[in-house]
Amino acid sequence: MRVLVLFLTAVTLPAQVANMQEIAQGLGVKCEYCHSGMGRGAGPRVDQAAPGPKVEGQAPSRVEIGRAMIAMTRDINEKILLATGKPATDVTRVTCITCHRGVAIPGQLADIVAKTAL
Repeated sequence: MRVLVLFLTAVTLPAQVANMQEIAQGLGVKCEYCHSGMGRGAGPRVDQAAPGPKVEGQAPSRVEIGRAMIAMTRDINEKILLATGKPATDVTRVTCITCHRGVAIPGQLADIVAKTAL
């Protein structure tokens, strides 16, 4: 069985695929949004997002932003558990869709509804 190490956590390939599908659904995007350069789409290649020297002022790639957002949601979920003192099964979990609501760039719900209702 193949195991990936992501964010200092060992994850099996099927579990990682499921995680990426949940992220894509939360953002209302397809795989190509982050995984282009692999024959599809216009976003950055995953291997181009590897740590290395950055040019000052260079915008982070979608993969780098995604990794930071995943770390943020994990941090928020840990803080919720500590703050409530409840078991994980009794606490609402923050995920991508909590803020993104099915759109790649999160915004106010009223704005999202207005844009998607047109």
